[in-house]
Amino acid sequence: MLDERTNDLLDGILDSIEVVAERMKSIKVPDDLVLSPAAVTIPGSIAMRLQHIGETVKNVKSSNPDLFDRHPQVPWKSIVRFRDFISHNYGQINHEIEFNICHDDLPELKSAIESILGQKHQD
Repeated sequence: MLDERTNDLLDGILDSIEVVAERMKSIKVPDDLVLSPAAVTIPGSIAMRLQHIGETVKNVKSSNPDLFDRHPQVPWKSIVRFRDFISHNYGQINHEIEFNICHDDLPELKSAIESILGQKHQD
């Protein structure tokens, strides 16, 4: 069973994924991140949400370390590594990688987190 802190942290990840999804609605291809009228704000705000997701994953590991072992399908380490990259190399974020994470990886992460939360009474 998930403890309340872990549950709250996972809910926070879902909230950030929803915010990113909303911000990505007008972004159809990677270049839209840098060529759109909102190019100054959208990539930065998305990067901060991705950083928040990674930081939250680090907190999940602290509060419930066995969750990572029980759900190896989630690329936990990659999420944390990208958080570290954003934190230490913010100016070097590649808009194509950011787009691919938002377009391909976040929907999968959302499904995995929803599944974990759905299992919270069964764990």
